[in-house]
Amino acid sequence: MTVASVQAYTLEQVLARKTAGGVITGVDYHDGRGLVPLPQFVPDPAPKSNHTARTAWACPEYALNMNGHDIETYDNIQSWQECGQLCQDILECQFWSWHVPRKDRHPKRCWLKNSDAGARNDLGVISGHYNCIFDIC
Repeated sequence: MTVASVQAYTLEQVLARKTAGGVITGVDYHDGRGLVPLPQFVPDPAPKSNHTARTAWACPEYALNMNGHDIETYDNIQSWQECGQLCQDILECQFWSWHVPRKDRHPKRCWLKNSDAGARNDLGVISGHYNCIFDIC
């Protein structure tokens, strides 16, 4: 059995990143007695720009593609949440679209976008705003 290495931060480093508006996910901190798992920490993001969405979107939007306005694409992304996290971590990204694993073209591809102007119905695609990284019920 192999053990994956884990990035470890001191609590002070975690708090410093939090104070500076950083995002810490999937890490542990050392409390002096050993590594202590941190819950996933994602602060409420401040607006990235003066961009205003064309409409209010659900989080996430199923069967919707934010067509066009691509910044970057990433292949082999395992979930829409991971795609949303990529968007949140890139300043220029405002929206994202992720192709589900059974999509006929580009399965598990994440498309990062700077606009929602091309939004259209598209089965097999899940999309969202940059701060949509958890399913909101």
